[in-house]
Amino acid sequence: MKGFVQDIEDLAVKNDEFRRVIYTAKHCQLVLMAGAFSIKFKRVLQMK
Repeated sequence: MKGFVQDIEDLAVKNDEFRRVIYTAKHCQLVLMAGAFSIKFKRVLQMK
């Protein structure tokens, strides 16, 4: 059986792209998304 086997929460926290496809199957797609606010907030936290 195929599937996605990674820590989605960790990937989501580290995601700095607006839309990132992390898994694609025949009839579904797993996508991480971030809004502009969360990207800017992460950059502010990284600067500290």
